[in-house]
Amino acid sequence: MLISSNHYFGGLFEPISFITMLGITVWIVVAYQIFLKRGRLSSNFAFNNFWIGLLLISAFCLVCFQLVTGSRIFLLAVIFNIAVFDTGAYIIGKNLGKNSFLPKLSPNKTIEGLIGGFMSSLFFVICAYLFLEEVSLVNALTMILSIPFALCGDYFFSFLKRKADVKDTGSILPGHGGLLDRVDSHLAAIPMTLFFSLLLYTAGSYF
Repeated sequence: MLISSNHYFGGLFEPISFITMLGITVWIVVAYQIFLKRGRLSSNFAFNNFWIGLLLISAFCLVCFQLVTGSRIFLLAVIFNIAVFDTGAYIIGKNLGKNSFLPKLSPNKTIEGLIGGFMSSLFFVICAYLFLEEVSLVNALTMILSIPFALCGDYFFSFLKRKADVKDTGSILPGHGGLLDRVDSHLAAIPMTLFFSLLLYTAGSYF
């Protein structure tokens, strides 16, 4: 997959596409473990300081994302969209949630909450498309496609906390799971948004 990135992007974004494909490779493996193996993540994922690497990759992707799209408004829309998904999932899950989605990884996260999160995100994306000039139809599509990976980030860091036997990832935001819990979805979704953006913009250049 890493080698093939140069083929698909034609060398136009070689440094960007390589870093993006590196992050995507990680998250596709995580998504496979979470969704297809029903949360039976291997302990090999929980090696020390693994999340630091993801932070660096995602930070780089943030910069590249802004350079590629040329729109800070769109970048902010992507960040807010992920936050809307997290908030919607939390509120609906807390008030209406009954059926746990992956009880082994995070028993408090429910199917009802996930549906609420997706509906909240979809509503936000539609509003962004209608009222923000910088959010095109293609941009709106990339925002929607990245949401399943936001869920992967959330579940993956829940797994890491369980393996480390800690409740919070830090003391900066006590009672909220720590600072990392506020950005775990972004760590996965933003690289994937960059990937989908690169893919669609590159594909569009051929038509």
